[in-house]
Amino acid sequence: MEQQTPREPGAAINGHSVPDLLDTRGDDQEPDPSGDTVSARPGRWRSRLRPDLFVLRGVALFGAAGVFGSLITEWQRYDVPLDDGGDFSGAEIVEPIRVYLDQLGVLGYGYLGAAIALAGCVALALFGRASGRAQSRVLALAMAGAALACVAAVLLSGDSETIRLSGLVYSSGEIDFTLHTEMGTWYALAGVALLGLAAYLTPRPRTAPPVGSGPDHDPDADEWRRPVVPRHADEAPAAPLDLSVEPVEPFHRSFDDRREPWR
Repeated sequence: MEQQTPREPGAAINGHSVPDLLDTRGDDQEPDPSGDTVSARPGRWRSRLRPDLFVLRGVALFGAAGVFGSLITEWQRYDVPLDDGGDFSGAEIVEPIRVYLDQLGVLGYGYLGAAIALAGCVALALFGRASGRAQSRVLALAMAGAALACVAAVLLSGDSETIRLSGLVYSSGEIDFTLHTEMGTWYALAGVALLGLAAYLTPRPRTAPPVGSGPDHDPDADEWRRPVVPRHADEAPAAPLDLSVEPVEPFHRSFDDRREPWR
């Protein structure tokens, strides 16, 4: 029985050094032209935030409900004080002016167009073909940013001396209006944020490594391919056809007919 000699701490094992054997970065990183290494996998925080596809569709559904709620509810309300008309009770009489989406002017139309495009892009990213999900995801994030910009402009454009109604601006230096932000604005903010989150967390289609030989593989080809009917185990394969080959006229002539002219 041979007695194994102890190895030194820095000795090589099968031609590889110990640090090389303990290095596990080969599967997670890929070389970069600049000389650095770039991680091929997403970060841990993003992989933890990425839920199941069913949960993403639920988030997108709640976002669509929020956008729909912003279309039918009021965004702002102006309380205009009126003359009491001789009423000595001391109670202030106000007239509310309710502002809906179609009365916000350019900001309302910009939000509406961006929200419709955002909903369509999120639907394509979640339910569309794999070849167009990456482009739909990028466009959805852009539309979410545009819609959020319109909502932020609505929140920052109101003051106590100006009424913006149907694209017109009414200003008065004598009467101070009271501006209230209603539920339509918050519905729009929450709905666009949820749709943008669903688009951001949509899983990207994985690209297979290139193969040197063979035809190019289309990731969408399997979706439209006719299913192959499986063969039963007890079914024997078809027997080969029984063919016989023999010479026929005029391609074959016997030995006795060589001296005769062609007929």
